[in-house]
Amino acid sequence: LKQITNEMRGDVDFIFFQAGVDILDEDRLGRMDISQEGIRRRNEMVFQFASDLGCPLCITMGGGYPKSNWEPILNAHANVY
Repeated sequence: LKQITNEMRGDVDFIFFQAGVDILDEDRLGRMDISQEGIRRRNEMVFQFASDLGCPLCITMGGGYPKSNWEPILNAHANVY
C-alpha cells in the first residue's frame, strides 16, 4: 500500500469504499470466511490509505446475509463507522 500511496498521491480526488460484509465467515452467501477482526483490519487499511492520500472517503454499506443470527452482520456494519 505504501508504494501505491506514493504513486497515486495527487492523482486521486475521491475514494468510494463499498464496505461489504458478505465476506464475513458468519454470512450465508459470503465464501471468503473473513473474521470480524479481518473486516476490522480491512476497514483500517482503507481508512489509513485515504488518510495517507489526504483524500475524502465515501463509505457505503453492502452485503450481510445472516445464516440465522443478525448480530454478527450488524456488528460488522456498525464497526465500519
